[in-house]
Amino acid sequence: MKNDHIELISADSFSSKEENQFVIFKVGRENYGINVMEVNEIITLDNLKITEIPKAPDYVLGVVNLRGNVIPLIDLRKKLGITVNKSENEVAIIVEVKDKIMGIIVDGVNSVTAIPIADIKETPNFGSRLKTDFIKGLGKYNDELVIIVDIDKVLTAAEFELLAENLN
Repeated sequence: MKNDHIELISADSFSSKEENQFVIFKVGRENYGINVMEVNEIITLDNLKITEIPKAPDYVLGVVNLRGNVIPLIDLRKKLGITVNKSENEVAIIVEVKDKIMGIIVDGVNSVTAIPIADIKETPNFGSRLKTDFIKGLGKYNDELVIIVDIDKVLTAAEFELLAENLN
């Protein structure tokens, strides 16, 4: 049987205030990162029975029953306007957003790694027409840029409310 969980580093295994641990993952061709403290677990999609939700936005893949909890799955690729190419490495990163558990579907997880705070740069200003408030900053992983995501801002308040309405 294939192992469908990826172990995360315990919060006790790092304590430096000069760096943070990030789960580095792929969405399309780009690397993204979420602070490891915001991630509950990472699971493969192989064994999940996904139930579609009628009239949900296209980026809502559906819901799953995960150990008795019904949680929505958001396809981060669709939410960010990135072409979805099915990948055998697809996983759901289970996160807590505004006191609710949800899964974000990504193209694969690369690693859990430390990025020194000094190496995280501010998000460039792209003007008011390009929504970048969900980006905390830009870091580096293996000499490539990593977009550090503020998971609480991936969905707007209105989108989050709509999602909650569709689940009730």
